[in-house]
Amino acid sequence: MKAAKGFARGLGCLIADFSPRLAAEANSAGQLAVPASAWPFEAVPRELFEALTEREKGQVEAAMLQAISDILNRKRQLPGYAPSESISSQSRNQRRRANDR
Repeated sequence: MKAAKGFARGLGCLIADFSPRLAAEANSAGQLAVPASAWPFEAVPRELFEALTEREKGQVEAAMLQAISDILNRKRQLPGYAPSESISSQSRNQRRRANDR
């Protein structure tokens, strides 16, 4: 199990991505199967997201994009705030992908 965790951490993936059996063992043993660097949402288990259909994942991503956009819009009202160009172009690309689903 230690080797599987190290492998997943090194690749930035889930144990389940290369061994569903080891991932199931890790989950049943109460061990962390998701490397912290691979999933940014501590309060949302990645397994819940992965259980969704592709359409539902697109809906979640669109809702997240809207929430992030709302937060950035509020920040823009603060004196001295200037968003980077990369954020704007990334959000446009993500909106296109979400709309394609």
